[in-house]
Amino acid sequence: MKFCLGEFLNRSQLFRTSRDRHSKKVEKQTALLYTCKHEIRRNKYSYYFTNILKDVAIFMSHFLLLTLFTYNHHPGYIHTHINKQKNNHLSY
Repeated sequence: MKFCLGEFLNRSQLFRTSRDRHSKKVEKQTALLYTCKHEIRRNKYSYYFTNILKDVAIFMSHFLLLTLFTYNHHPGYIHTHINKQKNNHLSY
């Protein structure tokens, strides 16, 4: 009787440890899945952010190139334009 009870306890202990092992495995898989989703989400946002930064950088570089081109080929163009507007305003 003692032997049977011990064997039963051992088997229940084994069953419990295997069940715990399985639940730990499931917990690990769930945690891994969550971290993967989190990584994907973070990568998605960083992708959008880098795209926006890239667009801003392209816009700024074009803007700077255009202003430099305008200043080089028409020196004082913007200032004379502003002065003409001021003079027109004063002459009225």
